[in-house]
Amino acid sequence: MFRREGDSEFNLKTQGRVRDLERRVISLASALDNFELNVAGNVIYCDKLSTGAASIRFSSTSNDPLPVGANFGLEQMDFKRLYITCVAQAGKSLNLWFGSDVHIIPPNQDINNIGTVSLLSAVTPPALGVNSSTVINASLVALQTLVTPAANTVGLVLKTAHVQAYSSSVRMMVKTSAPSAWSDTAAMTVLFGGYSGNFGPSFLSSPLSLPAGVGLYVQGDAGATVGCSYDATWD
Repeated sequence: MFRREGDSEFNLKTQGRVRDLERRVISLASALDNFELNVAGNVIYCDKLSTGAASIRFSSTSNDPLPVGANFGLEQMDFKRLYITCVAQAGKSLNLWFGSDVHIIPPNQDINNIGTVSLLSAVTPPALGVNSSTVINASLVALQTLVTPAANTVGLVLKTAHVQAYSSSVRMMVKTSAPSAWSDTAAMTVLFGGYSGNFGPSFLSSPLSLPAGVGLYVQGDAGATVGCSYDATWD
């Protein structure tokens, strides 16, 4: 028995003469160990009604097994017998077709349901970070903590940052603990800015990823009055 082109389950297009296309429903409710199907051909197909998974050896139990499941198909592979192996799968089965000299085309709707691609996400501007701050004309001789190490549990992406000193200099830095001073050499400098008579404001040229466990700080040199702003989001 075979189905011709136009059937709802799948379409068959012949290449020459159709011979011996048959279907077997193999229950996988119990474990199978090289369960033998005494069939021969060169085409095998598990249609979309197959609900389980198994492996098949072709012609001999000494051959390597090939995993099969729904919509698996193989052509131009001569075999004299099939041997099926699987673990027990309650309520599962293989809807298995085999035969000779046929080309099986899976239903088009299976391809159409893969999904769609949305272009909206490609043009949506990034949102502001969950942490942001702006300090203008504030004396930052004392250290200011922008993000504590304890709060940074998963990593932080510094999206934008700006520092400018109106006298002396200013430094934005990261460290696993609060820097001891403006000149703390154990802290890593993110941005360094001076007053306009020196070298002007500094801006972060590109987003910077900071690992978890480090804090973000800003501090001015003695007597500095500075401007500082930043925008960051959790990684």
